[in-house]
Amino acid sequence: MLLLGCAHGSTSAPPSHGVVVTMTRLTVKPTPDNNPGARWDQGRQESNDDAGCGLLAALDVFAPGVGTVASAVCTFSASSSDGGQYKAEDPDLFVAFEAGPTSYTSPVIVDRPSHDLRYSLFIPMPALREHGLRVAVYDLDGEDKRQSTLIADREFTAAQLDGKIELRGEALGEPSLEVLRLEVSDPPRPQHVTRTMPVDKGLVAVDELEIPAGMLVEIRASGS
Repeated sequence: MLLLGCAHGSTSAPPSHGVVVTMTRLTVKPTPDNNPGARWDQGRQESNDDAGCGLLAALDVFAPGVGTVASAVCTFSASSSDGGQYKAEDPDLFVAFEAGPTSYTSPVIVDRPSHDLRYSLFIPMPALREHGLRVAVYDLDGEDKRQSTLIADREFTAAQLDGKIELRGEALGEPSLEVLRLEVSDPPRPQHVTRTMPVDKGLVAVDELEIPAGMLVEIRASGS
């Protein structure tokens, strides 16, 4: 079986018709409002793979596509790159990107006050010019976005989205945020990727094709 994938923002639009915004680092204070007497969560949720996957499944309801990366993110959220210990009272962080009525949300990383999971989003320039971009950091308190606590947010115009951006809580007047780092770049040009796979093996893993959220993907299959 031959699988052909095509990713593009538009059939004819050049990169100047949009930008890719990538989250590269998110760190919040150890406690809300940097208050030693407070804590982010009440420790109701277990700090394990199942909890991370459950949160991602819930998030997939309002962020289509999150389920496709659930396995990788659950593994990420259950392993510490800096040797720190996970605590159920630490926040379950995610970032929302909103341009007018359209919004995308990064996967939830559970029980971590800091992580460097990269999440990329393509935003068409017409949407940026008309609505700008709101970036908001949340702590997920339940199994639904409506049960989230806003940590910090910032609105950008199209002209402000350029190069590397570092948002610090002190400058924003948001005592709970340490830093949020973003990178703004041109989107990838349209590309075609071809993969061959067996059809008699049930579920088959396909080599990863990294595509920013918000971009169009066309998949064609042929063979027998």
